Amino acid sequence: MKAKHTSETLLNKKFSPAEKGYEPLEVDEFFDGIIGDYKMYEKELAEANSKCAKKDEDIEELKKLLRKAELEIAEVKKQYGAFPKDKGVSPDNVKLLKKIDIYERTLWKKGIDPKKLLSDPDNC
Repeated sequence: MKAKHTSETLLNKKFSPAEKGYEPLEVDEFFDGIIGDYKMYEKELAEANSKCAKKDEDIEELKKLLRKAELEIAEVKKQYGAFPKDKGVSPDNVKLLKKIDIYERTLWKKGIDPKKLLSDPDNC
């Protein structure tokens, strides 16, 4: 629902003179108070709309993060779902194996054979 008046429409309102009218100064003072209220409400409404827009942006960003996390979870479930549960394979074991693989690759890049390191404990 949209307001019929703004602070500007109230400020610029002109009334036709009447023989038995009201005291113009009294009417002006009354409308000045209403205009002040309208300006305050308009400012508060603008601030609230700005906050809502920011919250909407935050919500959209969180939705994107949630979708990304859900895809990652689905990928992990797909990856770990193939492991038999009674064989002692756990996600922690898989993480350790991946770390070992990274370390081995790093050693190979440096020209070191990881198998030789394991066969010669004094070389560690």
